[in-house]
Amino acid sequence: MLRLTPVVQNLLIVNAAVFVIWLLSLSAGFPQQEFMAEYFLLFKSDLLLSRAYSYFNPIQLLTWFFSHNSFYHILFNMLALASLGPIIEMVVGGKRFLRFYLFTGLMAGVLVAFVDPSDNPVLGASGAISGVLTAFAYMNPEARLRLFFVLELKAKQLAIGVALISVVFIVGSLMGRNTGNISHFGHLAGMIAAVIYFYLERVLPFLKK
Repeated sequence: MLRLTPVVQNLLIVNAAVFVIWLLSLSAGFPQQEFMAEYFLLFKSDLLLSRAYSYFNPIQLLTWFFSHNSFYHILFNMLALASLGPIIEMVVGGKRFLRFYLFTGLMAGVLVAFVDPSDNPVLGASGAISGVLTAFAYMNPEARLRLFFVLELKAKQLAIGVALISVVFIVGSLMGRNTGNISHFGHLAGMIAAVIYFYLERVLPFLKK
């Protein structure tokens, strides 16, 4: 049975609340659909790359990783957060874990918005969750995790596998292949953001408080 820690529990609640609002907004005639699309999707900026269209708004960097409009999308992301997050939170403390989670989500959003070659808007906690997986593998590299309740891997193997698969799909996308509607760039960006945070903690010790 999952034992939720305070920060993880509150993150689950916020994600669930935004998901309910998405469901309501997608209902026929609900006036907030345009609002959700404008403020809870992360559109790509045309500041660095040429875009076919750009509706980027800086607030999207904060809202996109609390935002889901598919049941299975939020289900798998929240299961991962509820499984890995409490262990990290109990080790580093609630304040530090929340700071890490927000940083990875924001930094992943920056990378996605400004560097991702795809023009498609994205949403979902996958970037931040990839950061959580990276943190878990960093702290517990030999811990064994069961993927989809079937395949058992060491945490470091799973993290490396996710990174490699993301790179393969990103390269495939650049070569013009259809890689589906999953933001593999977002997954890799979340892992990169986690590594950046670990480095910042080393050079800025106050971040560990």
